[in-house]
Amino acid sequence: MHLSKFLQASFNAVRIWEYHIRVRAMSANKRGKPTKERQLSIFEKMMNCFDEGLSAPAAARKHSIDPKTAYSYYDQIIEQYKEKTFDDLLERQERERVQVIATLDKDIEEATQLLEQIREDKKSYLEKRKPVPKHLFDQEIETMKYRSTIKDRKANYVIKPTPSEAYDIYVEEDEKREKDGKTG
Repeated sequence: MHLSKFLQASFNAVRIWEYHIRVRAMSANKRGKPTKERQLSIFEKMMNCFDEGLSAPAAARKHSIDPKTAYSYYDQIIEQYKEKTFDDLLERQERERVQVIATLDKDIEEATQLLEQIREDKKSYLEKRKPVPKHLFDQEIETMKYRSTIKDRKANYVIKPTPSEAYDIYVEEDEKREKDGKTG
């Protein structure tokens, strides 16, 4: 019997020793929230893994971190990519909008110059006391229609909000609906 008590005490001592070893290992692994420097280091490692096309669990195994942590960092990375892509899209759309408006301005200017030339030709016929050819009247009318159409197109581009303005309006309305829904 004495031997079994000794074995039991030894077994308990071993369990206590294993427990202390695990606690030391945990503190060596720095469980809990990492420092800012460590967070930045992990983020950079996760960013590299993301760029390499590794999944979050594979990145977690590669850098010996918890998979939930890897998923959390991947969510942050994906959100940053979405924001950057969205901002780039809005910038491209704004540049294209400005280019379209500039092209329409150029077309209006050219149509105006053509219209002035047609009117000068008509005036010269009148000064010479010759009949004005019908094709000049037709060209003048067609040029005026064309210029009017271009002005309408330009007005639609100028009046229409930019994509970023439209997005801001959407966000404001969405926030207002959300606020009204919560208070109502």
